[in-house]
Amino acid sequence: MSNGSQDRLPIKVVFTRKQDKKKNIGGGRPKFFGAVTPQLREKIVNQFEYLNNYYADNFLQYPKVPCIGKIKIKDKAIAKSHKPNKLFNSETCPIIGSNDLNEIFVKLTKSGLGNIVGEVINNSTQKFKANLTVLDDITPYTEADIFTEYSKNSVFEKIKSGKSIKIKLFNFNNDEDNKNSYQYFYKLIQKHNLFGQLEEIKYSDLFKTFKLNSCSKKAWNKIINFNSLRNIAPVKIINTAPIKTQSFRSVDPADFQKPEEKEYPIIGIVDSGIKKGHPLLEPWIYKREIYVPSEYQNNSHGTFVAGLIQYGDVFNDLKNRSDQKFKFLDVVVIPNDDPVHAQIDSLKEDEFISIMREVVPKYSAEIKIWNLSLGSNIVCRNDEVSDLAVFLDELSDKYGVNFVLSSGNYNNRPFRKWPPSNDLGESDRITSPAESVRAITVGSIAHKDSPNSLVNKYQPSPFSRRGPGANYIIKPEVVDYGGNFNNEGSYDNLGVYSLGEDCTIFENIGTSFSTPLVTQTFAAINNNLDNRDLLTSKALLIHSARMSNSIQINDTEENKYYGFGHPNLLPSDILSCEKNKVTLIFDEVIKKGEHLEMYDFPYPKSLLKDNKWHGEIFMTLAYEPPLDPNFGQEYCRVNINASLGTYKEVEEDGELNLKYSTEVPLEKNWDARYEKQRIQNGFKWSPIKSYYRKIPRGIENNDWKLRVDFLNRNEDERTEQRFILVITIIDPEGEDIYTDVVNQLRQNAFVFNDLQLKQQIRQQSRI
Repeated sequence: MSNGSQDRLPIKVVFTRKQDKKKNIGGGRPKFFGAVTPQLREKIVNQFEYLNNYYADNFLQYPKVPCIGKIKIKDKAIAKSHKPNKLFNSETCPIIGSNDLNEIFVKLTKSGLGNIVGEVINNSTQKFKANLTVLDDITPYTEADIFTEYSKNSVFEKIKSGKSIKIKLFNFNNDEDNKNSYQYFYKLIQKHNLFGQLEEIKYSDLFKTFKLNSCSKKAWNKIINFNSLRNIAPVKIINTAPIKTQSFRSVDPADFQKPEEKEYPIIGIVDSGIKKGHPLLEPWIYKREIYVPSEYQNNSHGTFVAGLIQYGDVFNDLKNRSDQKFKFLDVVVIPNDDPVHAQIDSLKEDEFISIMREVVPKYSAEIKIWNLSLGSNIVCRNDEVSDLAVFLDELSDKYGVNFVLSSGNYNNRPFRKWPPSNDLGESDRITSPAESVRAITVGSIAHKDSPNSLVNKYQPSPFSRRGPGANYIIKPEVVDYGGNFNNEGSYDNLGVYSLGEDCTIFENIGTSFSTPLVTQTFAAINNNLDNRDLLTSKALLIHSARMSNSIQINDTEENKYYGFGHPNLLPSDILSCEKNKVTLIFDEVIKKGEHLEMYDFPYPKSLLKDNKWHGEIFMTLAYEPPLDPNFGQEYCRVNINASLGTYKEVEEDGELNLKYSTEVPLEKNWDARYEKQRIQNGFKWSPIKSYYRKIPRGIENNDWKLRVDFLNRNEDERTEQRFILVITIIDPEGEDIYTDVVNQLRQNAFVFNDLQLKQQIRQQSRI
């Protein structure tokens, strides 16, 4: 931790040089996963002919609308380099999407099936034959694929009882095919007199989704057999999963700061509303957008959230918290669900989407960070990102904003203790839209315990949901204090404190309330950066969580609950260095076909002791890859890898070569592992990667190198990718390594600057 403001030194932003950028060496020969025999060709031909027969009626009834084939790939062959693109192409049956890692969806037409059968029989090129060996199975896209969350009958029962359902169509990646698909679908709806019951929901620019409010059994049976159906499910309800609050004490508004005549950063709070006229919060209201009539409002949840952002450190006696104050955009969207309080109502996901499409663009120029302590009861799946998460991701990209989301609360008995038992299965996974890739998702840890509390201090709260998100991405990324409870379910003196609808302090628990604490930290970091860059702020938030001492994450199972840790450092500590702690930031763009290799990385020479390197290393990588919801677990279309290690000259086959040994991350045998293992356990395709290593015994004395690699999915055309890489090196013995590193940067002709902070922080830090 900091030894005082006089010891703070600036973080250095380092720019790569021309010699650090290297061209990639081309790939090798195609890889075979079995023998290509006449029997194999015959089996594949028969499978395609089965598809042709299976869809004969569909091709006849909707001749201009393609159907869908589901191709299962052998587990050993799911890497990008083995995708069967020679077999499935624009002349045959092109790849249009996927869900699981070991499957792909292809577009089926009569002509395409004829062409692919001819190719399977006659094509003997090496790449094509290699493609044949990756196939495990070829099947139609069936009702079991369309109805994944609920059964066909249960979905129909919902629509029969007056509930709405949503129908998603495939995107064929072809304008003409998509146009025909929509037109034929509309004709089907009109034929059954349902046009007035159908509305389009704009989740994404990349697929069409419709809400259907009513449907006869006859029409239902026709709709579920339409060629291009991808998914049918009920329309979800958005809620805040409230737990009853209990009063604690009253406060005097005169004891709290009022806004001064100056500009304050603004946070958007999308919730149940902040109580109008609240003595402590009303002065901080920037504007309000109200979408819930007053007779349906219950402002307790939104008021509690706003109180935690503004005064959470005071009410809960939290140390290492910024005292930064914020203005609030109060977006009232969640209606009351407590009949004792007011009239009750609910918020459907299509209504939520409509509101967000209106309010975010309206304020995106001045409001970049939005707190969403809300969610649904739909548990995240491994193979597909929810429509709500996709919507928030696209909204983030389009308007340059960042959402902070709660991971959801698990409220079913038996409640989880720590370490977790295995009897919960997947039921305590995070809930939609918490798997949003662009958002920061927040879990909860306890900050208090008692003799009979279910978990101890700093352990994951019994109600906090776990990751991973879809695509095995780390979710939640971070945790903060959200409370604890005992065996009877009581949280008396174990919860977090914030404001009720008057000046009474209430106690409550939930990830809804750990989320605003992270929002406050994230917004404080962002506000202190001169350029207010969100990606840099996110990288620094994750990096600070990794460096925090409040919790120790020991394995990947704990990682599912803690994420990368607890960001409980002061912004002044996050945004500065000390003599024995140096932080470098690389804000770079890497291009397709190249990698970055920095052969003279400035590792502190003073950490070389007894001819071995020592020290502590923290490394965090953040980037925003292109996203495609049509590809399920392959949603993220670009992967960036970073590693820090040592290299030496070795003789191989009579030649001297440089042998590189990665030290951070320490894992040395990923090359021997299959793609699925790399994704599940090695952060591959994850847009946030964070590593830590302490080197107490020392490593061999060789020169240090930093390497960064770019890889994109084979259907993606992204040619470059920006990334933020934050590296902190610490001397545990407290010696000055900062000066050493800065001198090496100068000696090796690096271009580098101080991380630009706002004037008040620069003055405070004397940098």
